[in-house]
Amino acid sequence: DVTALERLPFWNQLASRMVAPLEIEAMDPERFEARLYRRRIRECEIVSPISAPASISNSGQPGDAGVLNLQLQLVGRTRNFTNGRACELEEGDFLLYDPSQPLRLSFTEPTQVVVLRLPLAQIEQRLPRLRQLAGVKIRGDRGPGAVFSSFLRKAWKQMQIDDGDWVETLDEVIWPLLDMA
Repeated sequence: DVTALERLPFWNQLASRMVAPLEIEAMDPERFEARLYRRRIRECEIVSPISAPASISNSGQPGDAGVLNLQLQLVGRTRNFTNGRACELEEGDFLLYDPSQPLRLSFTEPTQVVVLRLPLAQIEQRLPRLRQLAGVKIRGDRGPGAVFSSFLRKAWKQMQIDDGDWVETLDEVIWPLLDMA
């Protein structure tokens, strides 16, 4: 409901507040549209931005962001540069990134991702080596990556239809599946 001229500045503020300090440049600023869905599940948070083509960067913030983000590609393709690594995520693929580190991603078609915000305290306790995998693409079309990807995509879709008490127990399933993937 924001006017066309106000959309991009509004989206920059919203995304920076909800995900990480981001700088978003639309490929077509006059036609830019985006939405953001958000859901908290116990220790974790899930956000799902839907956006017109854009380029997004984060210069990183000194210190600890307190979370590690897992980006799962739902729709479209995203080119990611994080932690000195470059990759292209296709539907179902995912990667981890630390919002306190520089990040750049771009997409030339409308895209939707699910960002699972994992608290570092829980990571250190449950999967202490997980941070080392920041920037590594995990394929969502085979092996354990496919199991995790399929679960998260279906759980997200189901949350849009039924947000019952079952949602609060998702983190009990997410951690072991992430460890496996």
